[in-house]
Amino acid sequence: MSTYEEVRKRFQLENKMNIFEQAVEDACQKIMRQTDYDKDKSLQKLKEHDLDIIIIVREWMGVPIKKEKKRTTNQMVFAEFRSFLDKAANNYYKKKEAEENQKAYLQSAAAAELRRREALAEEDINKPSTLETIQEVSDEQKTSTNSSNNISCNPNKKHQ
Repeated sequence: MSTYEEVRKRFQLENKMNIFEQAVEDACQKIMRQTDYDKDKSLQKLKEHDLDIIIIVREWMGVPIKKEKKRTTNQMVFAEFRSFLDKAANNYYKKKEAEENQKAYLQSAAAAELRRREALAEEDINKPSTLETIQEVSDEQKTSTNSSNNISCNPNKKHQ
């Protein structure tokens, strides 16, 4: 973030000091509305906190100012790399746990189905057989009975 003096010099080089002075005046007005500072005190605080109104008001309210530690590029790269690996590891373990749960569910479902089938088979064994016995008739017996009754095996042939 640029300091008060850097911003002032930049506006001075561009011959826009009136815009800079108006912005500083507006910032002082905002600070005076939010705090009990007068114009001189608010201008001093603006210079001290590099034109950051929020920090000035928080300081007046007694809220501690949190300063972020500046990290090097290398620290940021490794932090991002670590977070990427942590996410990948967490996703792997979640996926592995879901697969284990699915496998356990399938095993329990298969065991339940096996028990059901065994119970049905046992039930069928214990039931008395309701099948009827059929007596087989030889071909010779069929022809003699068919001819005696004038029944033909051909459905298209009409009976007399």
